[in-house]
Amino acid sequence: MGRVKGIFIAALIALAALAIGAPASLALADDPGTINAIRVDPEVPGAVYAATSQAGVLKSADNGATWTAKNAGLPSRTILDLAIDPFTPGRIYIVTESGAFRSENGGDSWSALNLSDKDAVCSALAVDPVTPGLVFVGTQGSGVFGSADAGDTWTFLEGGAMRGVGGLALTTLDQAPAMATSDSVVKVFKTMYVIDSQGVWKNILGFSGLQYQGRLVLEQEWNKIEMENKKFIYALLARASVKYDGKAVITIGVHEGGLYMLEDGTGTWRKIETPQKDPNINGLAGSPEDSGADNAAAADPAQDVLYASSYDGFVMKGVEQDGQWSWTELLNAGILGVGAVHPKMVTTQGLTSAEGAVSTALWVGTFSSEDASGPIPATIYRSPDDGRTWSNVLAGGWSE
Repeated sequence: MGRVKGIFIAALIALAALAIGAPASLALADDPGTINAIRVDPEVPGAVYAATSQAGVLKSADNGATWTAKNAGLPSRTILDLAIDPFTPGRIYIVTESGAFRSENGGDSWSALNLSDKDAVCSALAVDPVTPGLVFVGTQGSGVFGSADAGDTWTFLEGGAMRGVGGLALTTLDQAPAMATSDSVVKVFKTMYVIDSQGVWKNILGFSGLQYQGRLVLEQEWNKIEMENKKFIYALLARASVKYDGKAVITIGVHEGGLYMLEDGTGTWRKIETPQKDPNINGLAGSPEDSGADNAAAADPAQDVLYASSYDGFVMKGVEQDGQWSWTELLNAGILGVGAVHPKMVTTQGLTSAEGAVSTALWVGTFSSEDASGPIPATIYRSPDDGRTWSNVLAGGWSE
């Protein structure tokens, strides 16, 4: 697949697409647009999904060697977020400018999930890794919606003054009983964290009816977490780390503000110092152990690991030891020999070799940029060895 030849030609293609009624997002077939999310399927070896702003959903079945567009049934190719259901093989959720959708066959076809607000522009997703069927959708103007039955029915969670949801994260406060009959009624309390144009919001949710028999109920009003001069937030990461005895750790990336961390229950945000002064953090990931990977036993309880990407053109790894953070730059423009690398997000994956050795694979998505030689299409980079070596896995394009 060829690369963009020039801004003028690209503009003509876009105008032609509009003239015949085709979505403008289809015009630049050799630029996927911003990579908004990358998700690795933990149950299917080699399966990876990418949410893009121009090419729709891209899927690889071979760890990024080849890619295929998976957009059957979608009215838009602007995909803002993507999530994989950890309990049902082949079930994928996406949110778009035209609503929320679900696939039951690994993206081969999609069906609409009808929120109570039919006109909601959906922008963020969170799927509970503990409770089957529990999924949340954030919107640009209507707050947050929750579903206890994998998106068949929805409950509106009143968000007060919340506007422009850009990120959701969910933590479990009390684990559900290991066994529950279909007619039992239990309550599992969770904390929902939301970022929007006004900052960070926090709410306590109670999920009644573990076996899809109940409904989502609001246990407590939303409250805004006040942070001085920290309104433009790009990234949100919630995880339970062994270092904190299972307590939730919330980390956010801030425009011209760097990184801040909140340990659940303390109420105090702690700034994480990085080599750069107040970088523009727009992507965060924890180590694979944070996300419940099979190699969780390999986690070092004395360390906390964090990966962060920045608009300024780098991806770095931070390791905390006894309260002190040390940082290593893993990716920048010079490593790959291109004019600019502006990463938007980073995803980690645990890899276990045949000999049992554990390593961390990194996936980094970028957005379109430009240098003196012309446009630089967005792409996806992968490192199989915790950032020591990288390859541009979308360089060969994708098939429709």
